[in-house]
Amino acid sequence: MPLPAKLPPVTTISISLTEKVLPEKVSQSISITAPTRRVSTPPIVDDSVSAYWDYQFLFVSQRSETIDPITLRVVEGAVPPNFPLGTYYLTGPGLFTDDHGSTVHPLDGHGYLRAFTIDGVKGEVKFMARYIETEAQIEERDPVTGSWQFSHRGPFSVLKGGKKLGNTKVMKNVANTSVLRWGGRLFCLWEGGTPYEIESRSLDTVGKFDVIDGEDSSPGGGFRIGDVWDLAAQILKPILYEFDSNFKLLQKREFNIPDHLMLHDWGFTENHYILFGNRIKLDIPGSMTAVCGLSPMITALSLNPSKPTSPIYLLPRFPKESNSNNNGGEERDWKVAIEAPSQMWFLHVGNAYEEKDQDGNLQIQIQASGCSYQWFNFQKMFGSPGSAYAIPVVSINLDSGGNCERCSVDLLNEWDKTTDFPIINHHYSGRQNKHIYAATSSGLRKALPHFPFDTVVKLNTANNTTATWSVGSRRFIGEPIFIPKGIEEDDGYLLVVEYAVSTQRCYLVILDAKKIGEANALVARLELTARKCPECGQALPESYQPPADEDWSTGIFGCIEDPESCGMTLAALTALFHGMDPDTTLLICEGLLFAWWGCGIYTSIARQALQRQYHLKDAPCDPCMVHCCLHWCALCQEHREMKLHLSENLMPITIVEPPPLQAMNASQNRGGSASSSSGKDAGKPGLEIVPV
Repeated sequence: MPLPAKLPPVTTISISLTEKVLPEKVSQSISITAPTRRVSTPPIVDDSVSAYWDYQFLFVSQRSETIDPITLRVVEGAVPPNFPLGTYYLTGPGLFTDDHGSTVHPLDGHGYLRAFTIDGVKGEVKFMARYIETEAQIEERDPVTGSWQFSHRGPFSVLKGGKKLGNTKVMKNVANTSVLRWGGRLFCLWEGGTPYEIESRSLDTVGKFDVIDGEDSSPGGGFRIGDVWDLAAQILKPILYEFDSNFKLLQKREFNIPDHLMLHDWGFTENHYILFGNRIKLDIPGSMTAVCGLSPMITALSLNPSKPTSPIYLLPRFPKESNSNNNGGEERDWKVAIEAPSQMWFLHVGNAYEEKDQDGNLQIQIQASGCSYQWFNFQKMFGSPGSAYAIPVVSINLDSGGNCERCSVDLLNEWDKTTDFPIINHHYSGRQNKHIYAATSSGLRKALPHFPFDTVVKLNTANNTTATWSVGSRRFIGEPIFIPKGIEEDDGYLLVVEYAVSTQRCYLVILDAKKIGEANALVARLELTARKCPECGQALPESYQPPADEDWSTGIFGCIEDPESCGMTLAALTALFHGMDPDTTLLICEGLLFAWWGCGIYTSIARQALQRQYHLKDAPCDPCMVHCCLHWCALCQEHREMKLHLSENLMPITIVEPPPLQAMNASQNRGGSASSSSGKDAGKPGLEIVPV
């Protein structure tokens, strides 16, 4: 069998992240180097109340979409002219709470796709955002009212306002995990279902794309129902496909792994697929509560700590005769797992590569994030007090016969802070790399010591040094993405989304990857300042211009033309002062004078609201001065204006006169009275039409 063609590296920028809310003033971000150098930081707010609300504001539902591109405002630095022209696609959960009392886990939130188109020459960034029209999104969102009602449970959630008992809608494909651009097409992915294809310019959802069968389907197709245990069981028989950039199938490999495992991520090298097995078992009490709808469906599973090791399966990419690692001896039995000497739940792979020496011995190194079985809990996926994500390096040495001589797990650069989402320069994917970037926690807040992340860390594997850049107090970040621009491995930029939850604003941050750890690492910070309609909250395009202010329909002294309003005012004053002595009248007038000014200031607020509603000019002057000096005239003018606009909003009534009573009797002469009827109606019974 000839050696199949190797796949080119994926150059898509993709990330899974929650997009949140938007702030008014941006504090200066700081850059620090650890562990050798300390830089002063602003005061840290570290109380339980602020920690609670900061965490809640990180997961705020996005109720609107940005269909037309808007330009982000540069608040610090500038977009570098040599920044590679392109679009940064970012997907993540966008909706967490519906309109009927249910809240879902962030992993079950509907996919919200954002696009940042960066033009370094123009120095600007355009932004768009759309919901991915998955089958679940179409079912749970009312297209007319825009309201949401969750009907799918999802693997990680419990519905409060929806159906609990007997709800089999578990596998909720929300396309919120990652973005892939391949073969000129854009896809939004989910870990347990078929990807959705997206039109890259408008962000419209094209439909489900079954890359295996080569079939496309519209968003309104059927929904596949399954459960969590089926998902775990299917992973025991992985089928791995390799396609070229034209979606031509290069090869297909099927394997049977004799163990109960769940895979969260995997990698591949020149000759191997690397599967990280996380041992699981069926949780009987959790299964019962999950079926009854009292707990998430994922609680039907639990970790299986029966062995103190973690299985790693090295599956051959190619058959024996084409495997470049085979030296004529027996092929290694891939069903025998490499047991890593640590109970580790593997999360996200940063890189994996293999090197062979002149004697045929093979060394495989894997850089991935993981956490201990002692912390990992299916019911507490974020922010548990004992969370400890780290970046371990797994080294595997195989002899020329494929036998494992050594397997070790070491903490990368001895960096022991909670860290996840490792990323590298993608040009070095599959070969030895020097730099790794990841999101980490500074650990400065005791109330939120591990998650959410607030720091970007740069790990140098060559000299074992570590440098960091932090966003500062009460701000969090998502996954960093590396954009190469030169020959050297760290010659490029890092993109990361910053969430200033305390001021409810969102920023796109551009960092110089070479200068992480230095004071000038920040290149640019751009604020998402979408203009929104004050009534519905929908983002407005940049071309939108509000209606120009118009003149009032009548003048301030239009009382003469409005005898009804003027007469009512004069009658009220006459009735008030009639029959009073001069002293009492003087006291009342003095009181009314002071009340006049106070009332004028207060009622001017209503005049301002009326002007905003109908786009009216400040005439004859500021609303407050109008009411202070011409209070009664202003009230009459506003009354006339409201009457005019209310009459304009009335729907015309069309009166339709009913037709006269018509009678048709079967006993009458059909031939003489049916001149307007066709002959085929002859012989039918008599009818009488009566208007209602």
